[in-house]
Formats: sequence, C-alpha cells, structure tokens
Amino acid sequence: MNATHISTSEDDSISPSEAAAQTPASIGSSAALISFFVIISRITGFMRTWAMAFALGSTMLASSYQVANNLPNMLYELVMGGMLVTAFLPVYMSVKAKLGDRGGNEYASNIMSIAFIVLGAVALVCTIFAPALIFTQSFMNDQSTMDDAIFFFRFFAIQIVFYGLSSIVSGLLNASRDYLWSSAAPIFNNIIVTATFVLYAFVAPHDSELAKLIIAVGNPLGVFVQMAIQLPALKRNGIKLRLRVDLRDPALKETLAIGVPAILVMCAGLVVVSIQNAAAYGALDNGPSIIAYARLWFTLPYAFLTVPITTAMFTEISEMHANGNTRGFKRGIISGTNQIVFFMVPFALYLIVFAEPLVTLYHIGAFTEDNISQIALYLAALALSLPFYGINTYLQKVFSAMRIMGRYAVMMVACIAFQIGFIAIFATGIGGPLNIGMPAIALSETAYYLVLDIVCFVYLRETMGALGLKSTVISFLRSFLLGLLGASVGALVVTGLSATIAPLNGSIPNALICIFCGGLLALIVTFGLAIKLKLSEASMVSSLIEKVARRFKRKTAELPAGDDEAALDSASANADTHDNTQHLGASSAQNNDVVARHHGVEASAEDLDSEVVLPLGKHAARPRDAHDASPLERGRHAAARNSAQASDAAPLRQRGRHASPAKAHGLHATVKAPSSFSTETEFGRHAALPAETRENSSAVESPTHAISEASRRTSPSGGPKHARTAERDAGRKNGPRHAK
Repeated sequence: MNATHISTSEDDSISPSEAAAQTPASIGSSAALISFFVIISRITGFMRTWAMAFALGSTMLASSYQVANNLPNMLYELVMGGMLVTAFLPVYMSVKAKLGDRGGNEYASNIMSIAFIVLGAVALVCTIFAPALIFTQSFMNDQSTMDDAIFFFRFFAIQIVFYGLSSIVSGLLNASRDYLWSSAAPIFNNIIVTATFVLYAFVAPHDSELAKLIIAVGNPLGVFVQMAIQLPALKRNGIKLRLRVDLRDPALKETLAIGVPAILVMCAGLVVVSIQNAAAYGALDNGPSIIAYARLWFTLPYAFLTVPITTAMFTEISEMHANGNTRGFKRGIISGTNQIVFFMVPFALYLIVFAEPLVTLYHIGAFTEDNISQIALYLAALALSLPFYGINTYLQKVFSAMRIMGRYAVMMVACIAFQIGFIAIFATGIGGPLNIGMPAIALSETAYYLVLDIVCFVYLRETMGALGLKSTVISFLRSFLLGLLGASVGALVVTGLSATIAPLNGSIPNALICIFCGGLLALIVTFGLAIKLKLSEASMVSSLIEKVARRFKRKTAELPAGDDEAALDSASANADTHDNTQHLGASSAQNNDVVARHHGVEASAEDLDSEVVLPLGKHAARPRDAHDASPLERGRHAAARNSAQASDAAPLRQRGRHASPAKAHGLHATVKAPSSFSTETEFGRHAALPAETRENSSAVESPTHAISEASRRTSPSGGPKHARTAERDAGRKNGPRHAK
C-alpha cells in the first residue's frame, strides 16, 4: 500500500532547541505502524463480514443484527463520543504541558471515571428500553418483525461503555506516541466476532436460539477485548489512572466548552442515520444489511489512503494553529485535501466498475445471487460520495484544531436537513414517481458531503483568506480524467472476461479473476500515466515503485566485503530514507506547496490561489520562504532545517540523488516510511453506521505525531549505530548514490 509523509513546520517564534525537540521525526515510523495494523485490521474485518455473509446472508436477521450493533455506536457518539474525539486530546496535551504527567493523569482519571459512570447509566437505560430505541431505527417497518433486533440490542448495549473507555485509552496511548496496542486492538475484536459467526453457522441448524445467543455474547466480548488489551500499555507509558470525579476541574469545563457542539452534531447525525435505516427497511426487508455490506468496500480505499493523513495530522495542525502559524496551517489544509482527492476520485470510479465482482466475494452460505445485484447497485451509487466523504473527515479535524466546532455543527445540521429532504423525496413514498428506493439513500450521501464540503471551504476562505482552492479543483479534474481512463480499461477487461472465461454468475474464483486482472490494469493506467506525466501527486507512487525495485536488486546483488560492505549498507539506508521522505512528502504537499527535503531545499508558492506544481526529486524548486512549509511537510530532515534557521543560514543543498542525514543539535532525524495511510474517528453521522467503521479503524482514531521516548523506540534514528552512520554520511554527503 501507499504511504504519505506527514510533517509540519514550526512557528518562527520557537527556538531552535525547542523546535528540534518538537520535530516529529517519528511521524513516518508511527504512520507505518498505524498503516500496517490498518491493513491487518481491514483483512480481519473482511473475514468478519465474510463470516457474517456465510452465517446470516443478506436477510432480515442480518439487518436486525446490523441495527442492533450500530445503535450502541450511535448512542456512544451521541452521549460522549464526539466530545471525546474533538476535545479530549487537545485538552489532555494542554494540561500535561502545563501541569506535567501528574496533572495529565489526574485529568485523564477524571474524564475516564465520568465516562464510565455516564456511559454505564446509558447502557442500563438502553437495556431496559430496548424496544423503544429499536423503534427509532425501524419506524417505517412492522414492529412485530423487530424481536431479533431487540434481543441483540439488550446484549450489545454494554458496548457503549467499552467504546468510551477504549477511546480514552487509545487517545492516551497515542498522545504518548505509542501506537502498537491501540492500532492492533481492533484485530482481536474482529477475530472474536468472526469466530462467533462461524460457530453460529454450525449451531443454528440444531438450535437457532442458542446460535443467536452465541452472537449476542460474542459481539460485546470482542469490544471488551479491544478495550482491555490496551490497558497494560498505559503503565509502560507512565499513565496511572484511578477512580476520581471532580466536576469543578477547570480542564473539564474546557473539555465541555470545546466538545458540547459535537453533541449537537451527533444529535443531527442520529436523526439522519435513523431515517436512513427506516427508509432502508421500508424499501427492502434487508435494506440495512445492504448498507452494511456495501460500506465495507466503500470504506476500504478510504481507510488505507485517507485515514492516516487525517489521523497523523490532527495533533500537528492543532499545534500549528496554537502557535499562530497560519500559513503553514492553510497549506496543510490544501495539501492534505489535494492528496485525498488524488486517490479517492479514481477509487470512486473503480468501485463503480468493480461493484459486482467485489460483492460477489460475499456469495457463500446464506448469501444469495439476488443479494449481489442489490448490494452492487447500492455500492455503485454510494461510490460517488467517496472523494467528498474523505475530504469531509479531514475538514472535521481542521475545524476541531481551530476549536470552532460550534460553527461546523451549525453547517452540518443545515446540510443534514437538506439530506433528510432528499431522502424523503427520492427514497420514500412521499416522492411518488420520484421514489427510486435504496439508490436514493446512497445518492443522498453524495449530495450531503458535496454541499457540506463547499460550505466549509467557503467559511475557511472567508475566515483565513486565500487557501489555494484552484489547485484542489485542478487536482480533482486531473484525478477524474486519469481515473476515468483506468476505470474504462478495467470495465473493458471485466466485460471481456465475464463474456468468456470468467462469467460473473456468482462464482467467487471468477470474481477474483475479474478484480485482479481488471483492477491491476486500471491501477497501471491511472497511476502509470500520473507518473509518466510527472504529476507532483504521483511522487508517492513512483518513489514506492523505485524503492521496491531497488530492494529487489539489492537482494540479488553480491554485497562487497569489509569497509565497502559497511559503506553500501549506509548508502542503502540513506537511499531508503530519501525515498521515504520523497514518497511521503510528495504525496502530501502538492500543487501549491512541495518541500524537497532530500536536497535540503524548501519550495513554496507565494500566490496561494494560483496553480503551482512543484515536484520533488530532480525537479525540486528553489526555496522562497523557509517558514512557509505546510504542516504536511515537516519530516525527517526537519532537524537540519531547524539548525539552519538557528544560524540564519540558507537551507542546505545536498548533492547526489540521495540527501545525507543532517545533524542538528546532535539529532539524526531519520525514519522508515509507512507502507500506507488509513478513521481517524469520524464523529457525526456515520461514526456508527457499519460495525467495521469503528471496530476495524478505531486503532487509528486518535491522531498524534511528534518525537517522544515512545516513538524513538520504534524509530531507526537516534541510536549509536545511526550516529556513526550520520558521521560517515556527513563526510561523503557530496558523494554518489551508492558506494562502489
């Protein structure tokens, strides 16, 4: 998978020593860890959905399960989730900075204790009044058919507590730059739930009630394990929690001030999701399960390619905004948006073309061929919203970093009202001849996200001035044309194969053939052309290809002996560092701002509203302003930049294809690149929609990245070995790429 280098530039007022200390040299390494576990989580998430298809199919029982499983998510987000996502991390880091670790522990203990009490009470109420709550999701349907949903929900209600505690624990670990267990936790959840579905399939023919009980117990057990498995890591990071309730804590008041608007957002989100579920039930008995199966594929490219950008950026842009670095903050908004667009637009077209073979992979057990066509149609309609969905999740973080969630909430509520009207006209009987059923529910997503994104950007431009939106429009058009070419080739391949050797008649092997052959050619056409045209957004893809090719050659080549071997190892390590910097930095900083780290050169655009394409590598532009770097651009060589700024020297120009490691205050800032980026938490309307939205992605929901002891343990920089490497490289920084 791909990766994106997330980095930021510091405000000018920060001293060189402070800047060096705050430089997130571990961003690439942390993102690599996140992305690795996101990939594993998505794989296990697919196994979970496949097991559900095998056991339940797309039936009324499957819809009952989905509604009962999503409702705890929705209620958690409504009561506290949105507040924790938007307010806990910024306030916790602020308290820790002012009062130290002890103050941070006291604040975290207070929040966790209050969350446990409040969410526990909510779970108890949900268990007692389960029928009334299920009615909110099925008021257009016959309530006599809701017994299974009520049964499941009485067991699933306790998940509200586990979601809240898990979110806080993950946030604490991520604030300490410890991503291992918070990233891996959802995998264990998926494994447990998958096992319960498989067990259900074998027990159901003999005892259907016992089989349903297995699912009812297995689901909350999986969420509990997801939370509990992270607890030991708290102690290792010096985080000590205790039962403590202090309603007069000033930090609690600050949390409420920031997070209360999120409650308004969640109330509006709960309304629209309830209407969607009810409309889906009204259209088809298996309507909610159609939504759930389709959203697994819908969120897949989003999770791999969008989430890590937003995840890694939240803390960084929050810091930039707090430091008053408006230029860097604005550049971070646009460069992140452009990179999301570059990937999400083509993948939206791919989802349309490959909808049928993708859904065919569910065709096993209770999943029928009729279900394939229903879900494929919904997925194709839903795919249109993918780019706007990805952008919106990033804009949520932007408004949160600016601490103006109240304004975002107002805009979101207005757009939700528009979407509800859309659903009422086109997805229910109110619209009469305009009623198109399930596809209208999917299309309402596109209408909602498109309008909300436009409104958000208009507000940001009016508030902050020129952002560089022309570059985003240009990036969108280029991505659409390239994606259309790739998707067209993929469609021709699928059509040819399905008419000859691999007919799409419900066969999983045939579907895999169509997906592999057509998908591979589609990717080659789209991103191969982007590389050939030397688009700045494609630098990430091209550097990844070069890195893989170089490693393959290195494995097949004979290594020199003695000193030459050591030199070659060092050169190879630096080559990896260069590729990681180019690979990640280029994918984030595009069109309006690109920083060529591996040459020690910074490039920026003076006119933010003009199209500026500043590619990395050999075509890197000369610097204009060393302090204009985007939040997406402070990376592994930021230490060198800080050193240069401290001495008022020009940015270093390093010769050769690969930049030598820089020394700045004794720091060798070098990290390995992530393999891909992938929820953040999307609080709001779809925080709770499919189970996998939280359970497959929650590992990466709390975005933080900067140097710390925890991150240095996973970073290849900083040790004696790398200090020696830095000395050797400093002595031959003008040398060739590889030692002979």
